[in-house]
Parts: sequence; C-alpha cells; structure tokens
Amino acid sequence: MASGRSIGRTVRGFEGYAEALAEGDDGVVACAWVGRSLAREGVDLGAALDGLRVTSTGVTRRDPSYAAIRALGAAWAEETLGYLHRITCTDPMTGIGTLAHLQACLQEVYAVGAGPGEAVLVVVEPELDEPGDSFSNAWWLVQLAERVRLALPGAVTVCRVTGSRLVVLTRRDRELGRDLADLRDLVDGLVRSVDPDGRTRVWVEGLPDTVAGAMTTAGELSRRS
Repeated sequence: MASGRSIGRTVRGFEGYAEALAEGDDGVVACAWVGRSLAREGVDLGAALDGLRVTSTGVTRRDPSYAAIRALGAAWAEETLGYLHRITCTDPMTGIGTLAHLQACLQEVYAVGAGPGEAVLVVVEPELDEPGDSFSNAWWLVQLAERVRLALPGAVTVCRVTGSRLVVLTRRDRELGRDLADLRDLVDGLVRSVDPDGRTRVWVEGLPDTVAGAMTTAGELSRRS
C-alpha cells in the first residue's frame, strides 16, 4: 500500500473506507458509499458514526475528518429520506405529495366516477441543474410547488414523481388553458432566477378510461424523461 499503513480494527461495512485510509486517501468517497449502504441495512446514524470513528482510529490513530463525517451523514440521510419518500404519501422534507399519494388520489377520483371527463394530469418539469444538496433541493421544490398551486387553483394534489418533475391532478375546465399559461409564466420566472438559460416543460396528460390505466400513466411519469 502506498502509505505503508496497516489496517487495524474495522467495523463490518467499513472495509472500503479502511482500505482508502490505508492507501493515504481521505476516504470521503468511500464514506458516501458506506452511508448509503448502512442506511439501506437499517443501521441508525449514531451506530454508523461510531463505526466510522472506530475504523479511522484503527487505521490512522486519529478521529475521522469533518469531510468524512459529513459525507457519511449526508449520504445516510439522503438514502433514508429516499426510502421514506417511496413508502409514504408525503415527502418528509418538503411536504409535497409523492407518487403513492398521486396514485391514492387517482383511485379516489375514479371511485366517485370523476375520471377522464373531469380531471387531467398536468406535468411541470423545469430544465436546469438542480442544487447540489438535499436541503437546497427541498427549498427549490417548495418554491416550485407554491407557484404551481397559485397558477392552478383547481389542483386536487401536487406531487413530485421524480427529480424536479411535479405532476398535478387538477380539474378539466374552460379556464385550464389560461391557467396553464399563467403556470408557465410563474415557473419560468422562478427558473430564470436560478438559471438565465433555464426553461420549463409543461404538458397535459389525459386520464385513461380505467383506474388501472391511470396507475400505469402515473408510474410511467415517474420513470420516463
């Protein structure tokens, strides 16, 4: 190994971090991988940080660097929040509905017979580089959702299905065309405040005849670009 360090006491899951330290690397990239991996295994953050310290002191005889602690903690938090986002109806950081919430609302719409004739899906997708960390992303999404609700007063629900893409379940009425124009103006203003060259895609997805078809449409919107 480049530095000649031996790998002393390590904790299961931190082998890659220990190897990076032994080779003279700061281990930050390895810490991000470890944080995500441990979160998926259900290891709590305190135990993950304890493992980081034990491994660092075992290899370098020093506590882990701030950069390593931050990398592990941020990756652990993002993986955990992503899991919560997948299984709950509300994103815990933004309060915006999730795909699960959209699907539940669609089921309610079809249950009362208000399907394709009375409701549509409006898709809003800004095209710009998103902020780098989870908290900046959350702030951005909250600002975006507020403008969507302002422009579409008939919205039943506003949900984030992937990235910065929002899907809005809203009423189909004679004012929809005007509301969509207002929506583009409001969101474009927000986008250009962040990126002068950014723009926004806004389009309408009609609802199919059956609730099963609506579930399929929602799922496709969470995957396709």
